[in-house]
Amino acid sequence: MYLSLSLIALLSLNEPNEPRPAIEATGGERVLTAQDELNAALLGITAPPRSTKDELLNAVQTGNVWLKMRYRFENASQNRVMKEGYASTLRTILGYETGSWNDFSATVEFEDVSPINDDSYNSTTNGKVDRAVIADPDVSEVNQVFLQYKVKDKGKFRLGRQRIVLGNSRFIGNVGWRQNEQTYNGASGSWDLGCGTNAFYAFLTNVNDVKGGDWRMHSHLLHVTHDVPDVGELSVYGYRVNFDMTTGNEASTNTIGTRFAGESKLSDANSIVWSGEYANQDAAGQNKDTISAHYLGAEAGWKSQCGTFALGYEMLGGNGIGGEQFQTPLATLHKFNGWADKFLQTPSEGLTDLYWSYGTTVGRTKLKAVYHDFEADHGNLDFGSELDLDAVFPVCENMAIGARYANYMAKDNSNAFNLTDTNKFWFWMSFWI
Repeated sequence: MYLSLSLIALLSLNEPNEPRPAIEATGGERVLTAQDELNAALLGITAPPRSTKDELLNAVQTGNVWLKMRYRFENASQNRVMKEGYASTLRTILGYETGSWNDFSATVEFEDVSPINDDSYNSTTNGKVDRAVIADPDVSEVNQVFLQYKVKDKGKFRLGRQRIVLGNSRFIGNVGWRQNEQTYNGASGSWDLGCGTNAFYAFLTNVNDVKGGDWRMHSHLLHVTHDVPDVGELSVYGYRVNFDMTTGNEASTNTIGTRFAGESKLSDANSIVWSGEYANQDAAGQNKDTISAHYLGAEAGWKSQCGTFALGYEMLGGNGIGGEQFQTPLATLHKFNGWADKFLQTPSEGLTDLYWSYGTTVGRTKLKAVYHDFEADHGNLDFGSELDLDAVFPVCENMAIGARYANYMAKDNSNAFNLTDTNKFWFWMSFWI
């Protein structure tokens, strides 16, 4: 029909350009011309509505794909304890996120960590207990898989396995330094409350840790932030980390705290950076230990064109009784208390960490040095010191290389806590698209 009408229209356009009477002598009725018929046909044509199937197909076709690869060599040496560990591993992450359909989207991300050549290290799962621990086991898993609903610019909700990092990741993090990332199963939501205030809540049913473990739980996380204009960000949080008794001996705890961090400009080239944090922790769920422990963190630094120098102090309380010290099992622990990872678990006497750091950029290379002095919170015990060095060079827009070194120097009375001299070295290359 449309083809015949088009032919009639073309013929009419090729006719001589003569005036045509609107009404011919046919009893007074209007006679439709070829052009009239074409106009009527065009007015009757409307675009067919898109089906749900078409909209879903479009959301899939307009999705986003990413690939991340990180090769890393790590050497760990613990003097007088065991053989050195040598780990050469490749981490590959492949992810996909659909486009939006009625404000819904879906994400799936796969992760694989594979040793290259001989795995001459204790990955915590390969049985090589005579070697130093390097917690990068051979593992393949679904790193993330969740359904998301987004409410314009107000908030979003997720259901499934997901990455969660709260604040500076001191209590809840993804342990991004390790090859196998830590992710969580559950439901979460964040909402913009207006006036610079944002609230986050999550209910978690398990945590998938860096060693490939599956820790069952019924945990609640509440984290609220408020932006104070020209001053900084205030955070208030409450974390009920409640492990199932069948999971193991991880302690269930309630942690309530607050953090205030900001940067104060002194001039265009100079500013003061600062932060302060306090938290209290007690027992939760079926934890039979009597916990009443405190956390304190403070840092102040000077930021200039020459780099950033900072002085900080951190205290995780302990009273000398095992199980009653302040604990952070879901934190990105490598980020705190030294890169040698000697304090992944807080000693029963607690821990104080007085440290300084200096970071700068030389050319395109980012450099950082950190020095720690460790002592017990309870009793007169010296846990030693540590020097950490780091360098990162961006090769191009989506590739970087880096090296890191940690030297932990134990004191004599540290032996009772298995705190021996430790040296670690890393070289890594990252690529992403």
